[in-house]
Amino acid sequence: MPAPSGVTVHRATTTRGWLRSLLVAGMLALGLGTARAAAPEQVTLSQSAAQRCLSPAEPERAKPEYPEDDLRRKERAWVDAEFTFGGPESAPEVRFTTDTVGDFRASIVAYARQLRVPCMAKGGQPITLKQHFDFIPNDGRKVAWTAPVEPLDARRLEQLKCEVSDDSLRPPYPPAMLRANREGTVVARVRFVAPDQPPQVEFLDNGGSGYFADAVSPYLASMRIPCLQGEPVEAMFHYRFVIEGNSKKVLNDLDLRSFVATVKKVPAGSAYFDTQSMKCPFDVRLTFQQPWEPNRIEELEEDVPARHAFLDWMSQRQFDLPVRAANALLGQQMVVHIPCAVLDL
Repeated sequence: MPAPSGVTVHRATTTRGWLRSLLVAGMLALGLGTARAAAPEQVTLSQSAAQRCLSPAEPERAKPEYPEDDLRRKERAWVDAEFTFGGPESAPEVRFTTDTVGDFRASIVAYARQLRVPCMAKGGQPITLKQHFDFIPNDGRKVAWTAPVEPLDARRLEQLKCEVSDDSLRPPYPPAMLRANREGTVVARVRFVAPDQPPQVEFLDNGGSGYFADAVSPYLASMRIPCLQGEPVEAMFHYRFVIEGNSKKVLNDLDLRSFVATVKKVPAGSAYFDTQSMKCPFDVRLTFQQPWEPNRIEELEEDVPARHAFLDWMSQRQFDLPVRAANALLGQQMVVHIPCAVLDL
């Protein structure tokens, strides 16, 4: 179906007045029932180490080529593939999980030859990553794809549910930060390796001060997963230090055009999506987690497979904000209204 005439979304080139549409002033009532408090966030599974170290990095990764004959015939294809890596220096074996014609298969196999997982152990268990590709036969020869992901292990999720910690060690608000009226969100990656041992902790963001990280450290050290069996479990931990009564900036709901205007610019020619093939219009809920993890994207009515590559693209977007301003928005939610339109960046 052709794109609706005159409805194409490009990145706005005006001044940063878009900031007013992204943020709305409000009061954020978080805490433990006192005037000043630290508010804990849910512990969630982290991206796997293989996902984080996959090489080349996404900006340097060569894209799959659109087969010439299929492009000429305006053939479109949705391709799901699994890449199984046997070692850190080996290209993966490729398995297709959807019916795919030969030329598209060859394109994906050629794409896979560049991929490596250099952080995996030599002689260790193979690692499998899954990826979805959408070949769109427009004049720009666009190929959209989701980020490679390791198939979710339901057992790891169940084990994470048995996580326990010492409530008496819940982080106090650092006095120096309270006096300075400073707030921030600590982001840590915690790795559980044994049921009776404290996790290994990597601070990704100290919330703007080492005082915040120091306050959180004893609480993290008290964490255990008593039901842990087998492979280690990695999780993300957010702890928000907020002062009740302070005026806050919170995320506002946006339409797609405004959303594109608020995020960091992407390379020219890197994004093309026609939402008419996605049962438009529709709404999605975005929970902001960048740059430490992909944003969580939830379809509000139904799951439409044709949206997956587009939603994955949204999950990779970062707001064009200073570091500390972005930190203040971690974990906040917004609804993005998606119209019937072509997104061509």
